[in-house]
Amino acid sequence: MAVSNIRDAVTAIDELGQFSMGNFARKLSGSPTWSSGIWADTTMWGGQPAASYYASAPLAFAPMSKSTHGGWDHGPSMAPKTKYLSRLANLLVWFTHSGIIVDVLGYYPFVDEATVNEWQDLDNTTPRTTRHGSGVGVKAHLVSVAPASLLAGSIGTRVTIRYTNSDGVPGRLSKPALLQYSVNANSAIMTAGTTHASGVFTTIGPFLPLQQGDVGIQSIEGVLVEGPGDTGLFTIVLTRPIVNMHPSNGLIQGDLSPIRSYTEHNFPRTLPKFPIIPDDAFMSCLLLTASSGTHNSVGNLHVDFDTFWG
Repeated sequence: MAVSNIRDAVTAIDELGQFSMGNFARKLSGSPTWSSGIWADTTMWGGQPAASYYASAPLAFAPMSKSTHGGWDHGPSMAPKTKYLSRLANLLVWFTHSGIIVDVLGYYPFVDEATVNEWQDLDNTTPRTTRHGSGVGVKAHLVSVAPASLLAGSIGTRVTIRYTNSDGVPGRLSKPALLQYSVNANSAIMTAGTTHASGVFTTIGPFLPLQQGDVGIQSIEGVLVEGPGDTGLFTIVLTRPIVNMHPSNGLIQGDLSPIRSYTEHNFPRTLPKFPIIPDDAFMSCLLLTASSGTHNSVGNLHVDFDTFWG
């Protein structure tokens, strides 16, 4: 039974019992000083399910799937049926926030920020998963996996990737993205937020801006770090966004200490469709911080989600 309207969804859930409920919890380790406007990749946070640290052979692509790496437990594969997200609720004990639920397709680990002004070639011997096979909608972000030492003069370092787009055209170039050094912590997304010294927002969001006209990535062939560089390492992660956690649908309880920010979606009331969860998807969450400070015992993310299939 293909799901094309709410009646089909009700039939799948209430009459056929084709649904499941899941949850997960994440906690940021350490006590970094976080700045407002910085994105974080919670894949690297501890908790349940276990963290994934994007660690494998340097510069060689490593695919990710639920069956191999874990991520959210959204149940087994349902082919030939399609699995949908029907409800998503999250509580963040730390700061006000918004975020993006993503399917992590894989990553290129340990790009050296100190190798500057020359292309670092990436190894695509292992192909990425067949999920989102054409690459339409697939995006890339840079996540810190060995924080930089914040050397004097590191401000102004830029990164460009050379990639094959969703039409299969190689050699495409992303727009240069300024690295930010305002958070010296693993899991910080390196191309969004404020810079270390100037306080100027890069305003490009978590994902690298692609060459004009491109709508997705099949693979990445190389990466160029320009400028003074630094001693840190970052990983390039390929993801396909599934749905936004929009703050306008959230409740901020600012009278509590620490602050608690709650967001809930019931689809399709808050979105005119049921988001699709591909079989074997590695689901995770990118978070946008909306407050500053040093965080340790707080920084807890709790998510409940419901799925169904038809």
